[in-house]
Order: sequence, then structure tokens, then C-alpha cells
Amino acid sequence: MLSSHQRACSGAAAQAEAAALRPLRHCDADAIGASARFVLSLSGDSPTTHRIANAIEARALPLVHADEWPAIKANLPFRRAVPWERLVFMVDADEFERAPAKAVADAARAVGNATFERALRLSERHRRDVLWHLAGSTAYLRFLEVASELARARHGHQLL
Repeated sequence: MLSSHQRACSGAAAQAEAAALRPLRHCDADAIGASARFVLSLSGDSPTTHRIANAIEARALPLVHADEWPAIKANLPFRRAVPWERLVFMVDADEFERAPAKAVADAARAVGNATFERALRLSERHRRDVLWHLAGSTAYLRFLEVASELARARHGHQLL
């Protein structure tokens, strides 16, 4: 038996409706997200948001506001294991203030296909370092490595 979500999102009628100008349903957002190459991740209450992990999970690359990048980078998890600077791309801050949609489109276009493919392969290699719910996730090991580094820095001994 199909769930109401599956019924609402199945068939050509749902696809045609998705193109109409109206608020997006979850299935519309799912379909758009599944085909996205980039995910815009703007800071909210804190510099980092779940959208960076969502991008990696969706096999897309995060785009961030260039002015926010230093704070985002400083707060991303597992920085020793995950080369974030090669996985996250910037949207020009001044251009974003003038014309946000154009700035995002320009930033995405500026990433050449070869660079995009390299970053996507790198993202794929680090998915298990970042995403806790995947089979074979190593995020817990990355967490323990960070905890061990903190213990060594604060107490002079290492946990691992």
C-alpha cells in the first residue's frame, strides 16, 4: 500500500504539478534535491547548518556565502579527516547581495565539470566520515579522534 506521500508524488500528474508556480510539496523538493548538483547553505543561528551534510548525502556539493566561509570552515566537523576546502564552493558575497539567484547560478557555472567531478568523487570518499546513519559509517571514529585531541590538549594525554 502506498503512503499518502508516495501517492502524492507518483505519476505524470505530480510531475506536471511540480512545474506549476505554487508552494513546493515535500516530494517536489525531494525530486529537485535528487537532481541538484549544488546545495546552497547559508548560515542560520550558527555558521554551519545541516545543509552541508544534506548536500553530501544527496551527492551534491555545498555552495556557501564567501564572507561566511571562514566561520563555517572553523566549525565544520572532522577537519583533519575531511578536506572541506575542496568540497565546499563559494558564492561571491557582493554579487549575492545584489542578485542572489544570479550569484548562485554564476557560482555553480564557475565550477568546471572536471572540478565538479573531482569534488564529487572526494565527497563520495568522505560520506562515511560525515554521515552517521550510513552503513559502515566512520563518523564515530572521527568523533573519537577529535575527543582524543581535545583530551591531549587539555589534560596532556590521548584517549586513542
